[in-house]
Amino acid sequence: MYVPTDESYQRWKTLVPFVYDWFNNFNVPWPSLAVRWGSVLEDKQYKFSQRVYITEQTGAHPGADANTILSYNVDVTKPRVAAAEHMLFDDGTDGGGFASAGANGIANGGENAGGGGPRVSNINLGFFKKVHAIIHPGEVNNMRSFGSLNPDVLVTHTDSEELYVWDVKRQPGRSFKECRVRNDDPNYKPSTPDLILSGHTEFAEFALDCHAKEYKVASGGGDTNGFG
Repeated sequence: MYVPTDESYQRWKTLVPFVYDWFNNFNVPWPSLAVRWGSVLEDKQYKFSQRVYITEQTGAHPGADANTILSYNVDVTKPRVAAAEHMLFDDGTDGGGFASAGANGIANGGENAGGGGPRVSNINLGFFKKVHAIIHPGEVNNMRSFGSLNPDVLVTHTDSEELYVWDVKRQPGRSFKECRVRNDDPNYKPSTPDLILSGHTEFAEFALDCHAKEYKVASGGGDTNGFG
């Protein structure tokens, strides 16, 4: 298995202007196992604005911060518009993770920054504007959407036998204060899914996909059963 070195990472950074049509990043305090593009909100001559959904995996242990699905509006420069000097980025020195969006995709990663400072993901940064938050009941191990049919309806897997369906535009937005409540706090209250899919008899944690043109879901779990 290929393991990137610091040297190869630094070399990749210098090649960003030649690899991507556009690149922007910001550091986040928690790892994200799933990122999905949502609907296009605005399409202009040189850029478009699109919704993007980013998960935060904070853990399932007592005292962990709330696991969330965060909604951002992202301004993406169209191909062959951004100048090379506008595509350089600062990956930070605080040990946090990063999330980045380009005209040809999204990258995400990182580790828990620890620290106890403000959650960077609750702050508007550069091209990313946070507009909505869902407090997910448990870790988000996988997340899929219905593609061109409805990219704003998400299906998630967690440490459970059930699957959760979220119509994000109908979900009540949770405040910054609510997202900072730990899961052992009496005031902790996760969001309620629009639909819960059942059928597995053991945890269904990762195997998940959605049809791009129909409301159909395929799921696999520890019970070795596949459901669609």
